[in-house]
Formats: sequence, structure tokens, C-alpha cells
Amino acid sequence: MAVTTFQERLARIEARQETVPQHTPARFCGAGKPARRKAVSRGSRVRSNLTSMATGGVLGVLMGVLMQGAVQPGSPWGPGAEYSALLGMTGMGGLLGALPLVLISVYLRRSRPGFFFFSVAYAAAAILTALI
Repeated sequence: MAVTTFQERLARIEARQETVPQHTPARFCGAGKPARRKAVSRGSRVRSNLTSMATGGVLGVLMGVLMQGAVQPGSPWGPGAEYSALLGMTGMGGLLGALPLVLISVYLRRSRPGFFFFSVAYAAAAILTALI
């Protein structure tokens, strides 16, 4: 039977720990290198922009229809209806918020191109639907 002392066990553990490589997180390995952006294909960029435009267009049409219905008598949420104030103010807020949304998105166009396409489609659809 092997008899080991406490000191021998500690020496063996320390010897084993020295051979284990130290783990360094990846973010510290290349501290001097600039971060590389992942290349995005043209197809995925176009698809993303089309999705933003479609979403903005659908929501813009919805706000325009809310505005149209709020002023036309005989519509379910027109003048004198139970929810006319709620839906009319929602449509009015959506229509009035369209132009500031476009101005903000023009400012943020470089960093968030999807937001720009969304807001332009939203404003165009909301204004044109409200005018028809």
C-alpha cells in the first residue's frame, strides 16, 4: 500500500496544474486588432429592406384607413360611433407621427437602413391612403 504525505499530494496537484494551459477569452487575444464586420450578401440586404418597406406600407395603410373611417359618416368607427374618438386619435397620431419619423430615419440612415425604408413606406402609405 502506498503511503503519501500531505505535502507530496500538494506537490503532485501543483505539478498537474502547471501543465494545464491558461484559457484567455477571445476578446482579449486580439486587443490591438479592429473588429471586422461580417459581410452581408446583397440578396439578404435587399430582402431585409423589402421586408421593412412592406411592413411600413401595411402599417401606413392601416393608419390611413383609420383616418378615413374617422371622418366618413356610416363607417363602423365614424362620427357618432362608440369608438370613434379612440380610433380617430390613433389614426391622427399615426399620421402626424409619420413625418417626424421620416426625419429621424434620414438622420439614422447610415446606421439603420431598414428603419429608413420602413419610415418612408409608412409615411407614403399613410398620407396617400388618408388623402384618397
